[in-house]
Formats: sequence, C-alpha cells, structure tokens
Amino acid sequence: MDFLFFYGHQLPSDGSTTESCLSQWYPCIFEAEGILYQSMEQYMMAQKAAYFGDYRTHARILGACTPGDCKALGRMVSGFQEESWRQVREQIVLCGNFQKFLQNPPLKSFLLQTGDRVLAEASLYDRIWGIGMSKGQPGIQDPGNWRGLNLLGFALMQVRTMLRSLANQEGAGW
Repeated sequence: MDFLFFYGHQLPSDGSTTESCLSQWYPCIFEAEGILYQSMEQYMMAQKAAYFGDYRTHARILGACTPGDCKALGRMVSGFQEESWRQVREQIVLCGNFQKFLQNPPLKSFLLQTGDRVLAEASLYDRIWGIGMSKGQPGIQDPGNWRGLNLLGFALMQVRTMLRSLANQEGAGW
C-alpha cells in the first residue's frame, strides 16, 4: 500500500501546489450554493452552524478572516448535538471538498496525480479527521497503528474518485 501523509496548510514560496492543498485550512476560494468560501474549514464550520440553525454564528463564520477563527466559532454553535453532527459531517466535508477541487484546477490536478495512494492526514492530535499520528512516527505505514479515523483522508479519496468519473464522462462526450 502506498500512502501520502499530509499535514499543514502553508503555501509554498515558489507558488507550486503541494500536499498542503489537501488541508482543510489551505487558503483557496470556491463557491457553494452562491456563497464564496476562503477555505474548507470555513465551509465546514458554516455548514455546521447552518445545520443546527445557528444563523448568527453562521454569519460570523462567513465574516471570519482565518480558518482558526472559523474553527473557534464552530465550537460555539448553539444547539450543537454530537450524535446529530456525526450523521452529517462526512457528507458536508465530501461536498465542500468536491467544490474546492473542482473549481481550482491546480488543486484538482494535484489530487488526481495522487493516483491510488491512501491519503492520510498526519495530525498527531486529530483523531477524527486525521490519523492521530505525525509524519515520521514509527508504525505510521500500518493503518492498524493509526489512532484516528482519517475521515478527511477518506473524503479526499472519494472526491478523487468523483473527479476521475467526471473526467471520464466529459471525455466520453457527456
């Protein structure tokens, strides 16, 4: 099994597209349902607020300047229920990432060029979206050692499959 472990969201100084584009915090503009987002973190937290009917926090998230601010506001969503969120969070991240990569050709190209590698967010402290391990940590190559769910990695692999399918349809004259 071949892996691509990613962590961090910094733009390379040379302007190239690297695995940092896989991060929810990576700065990029995309539109969904008539709203422009500056990052996937902003999208996810805005959707979280909307899902729970907290439109005041939703508006604050849309006005936030950084992914960190969005995350902090997302933790303040009123009416939040963990069990309910678990039922929709993966679909929200899948939909947002599909728009992010579809609308940003260099990011789309990078994701497609990952081939069939297993994408894994090597975040030591994130056991939901990441693998709960950091790059270079012993045993990271064995998914049985992962301490996290890697939901972001799985969502990105689904987006990659969807983009390939779309490219095949377009190539077939759809």
